Amino acid sequence: MAQAVTGTTFTFQVLFLDAVNNPIVVNNPLITVFHFTGAGVKEILVNAAALTPVGGDVGRYTYPYAIGALLPDGDILYAQMTGVDPGSGLTLLVQQDVTVIATAASGGMTTRFVKGG
Repeated sequence: MAQAVTGTTFTFQVLFLDAVNNPIVVNNPLITVFHFTGAGVKEILVNAAALTPVGGDVGRYTYPYAIGALLPDGDILYAQMTGVDPGSGLTLLVQQDVTVIATAASGGMTTRFVKGG
């Protein structure tokens, strides 16, 4: 599972494929990002925003999302990305899950050695 650090921008990405696994340009590519609160309530963070196509990479789309500093360490963000296959008319759905990691107060990893007894 991907990880995202609080206070930074995480880029969600998706590659849409047709029925025979060829990359395709989809119609109406959208993303919805949500998580569940400590009480188990689904909270929508991004509601049906447009995905941006990646130039030169057919079928790939991205969405940059600023990871809020108030999201708790270990929280899981769920991104559901959809697009309509122009050949079949079917809506394709891809989900990407991301674990939120809080930054250390020192700004990085800290190593600590403890003398054994």
